[in-house]
Amino acid sequence: MEILIAAVGCLVIFLVQLKIYRKYCFKQLDYHCYFSESEVYEGAEIEFTEEIENRKRLPLPVFKSELTASAYLDFADTHSAVTDGSRFVSSFFEVKGNCRVKRVWKIKCSRRGVYGIKNTVLVTSDIFGSEVFSLKPDCQLPEITVLPSEYPFNADRIFSRNFCGDIPFKNPPFADHFFTDGIREYTGTEPLKFINHSASAKENCLMVNTFDSSAESRMSVVLDLSCHEKTAEHSIKICCYLLKRLAQNGFCFGLYIPSEPDLSVPHANGGEHLKRCLYSLAKAGVPEKPPQIDVLPEFLTNPVLITANEQTAVSWSYGVIFTGYLSKPADFICVPERSDNNEKS
Repeated sequence: MEILIAAVGCLVIFLVQLKIYRKYCFKQLDYHCYFSESEVYEGAEIEFTEEIENRKRLPLPVFKSELTASAYLDFADTHSAVTDGSRFVSSFFEVKGNCRVKRVWKIKCSRRGVYGIKNTVLVTSDIFGSEVFSLKPDCQLPEITVLPSEYPFNADRIFSRNFCGDIPFKNPPFADHFFTDGIREYTGTEPLKFINHSASAKENCLMVNTFDSSAESRMSVVLDLSCHEKTAEHSIKICCYLLKRLAQNGFCFGLYIPSEPDLSVPHANGGEHLKRCLYSLAKAGVPEKPPQIDVLPEFLTNPVLITANEQTAVSWSYGVIFTGYLSKPADFICVPERSDNNEKS
């Protein structure tokens, strides 16, 4: 008889706690998650924070959040599953009554793009684990923009493709006589018209002027991504470096990316304009089919094409940075002389 009473008492306790958890497990429960940064560069490490606040006395001994994120957000210290470009991460908590719990994840952004937490599901159970309860929290899921990293290369020849312009720069392959750099002693190879008579009289020997080079202050960058995905990412890194150099040297530049749909950033200069271009690079996708490169007329002003496609490089009638080989940042830089027809375009 005592055994029967004890069994009935245990059954009543089990059913009561089950009913309580069914009704109140997600009551007065707040869940928030966020990234420590809104934008970073490719390869950077950031923090992802989950916060759970239980504002009732009922404890949740078994509690977890199931996260669905991009596969290119690498969560450290966890065994996550990756399927079809998504990463599935489970985060376990012990939530007591009237308490707040926080967990901070270390995440590495392994590839450029705009990523975020795609979905979050909260899962808990009763004390005995006999029934599982789940809820999709009503909260804004965070996003992060991963800007592309850069691949340095010698871009001086690109800047000097037009040897007379508004922007001076050092280490010139060709001199622009409108930008005087300094004075040095005459070696016998300089034209006599470059002799500085005042300096020659002062030094009691022949002195000549030296000059900087210059380039046009307006340039258009056309990025062709109709190639293998790995090579396309290489081209994006080279484009990122070129855009930063253009901004550093005060150029007014624009960016055009043939894709579906096309991405274009009108000509401007300054740090904010550079950031807009980098955002476009972060969002650019690699097309499955090579798009036809019909460049808008406004992007035919001093254009430079970045491509890994040999046929496109050969058919392009302006400057080309070829990125078909990953062993070098730019296997060759082809800068054809500008014809009258090109200038009219």
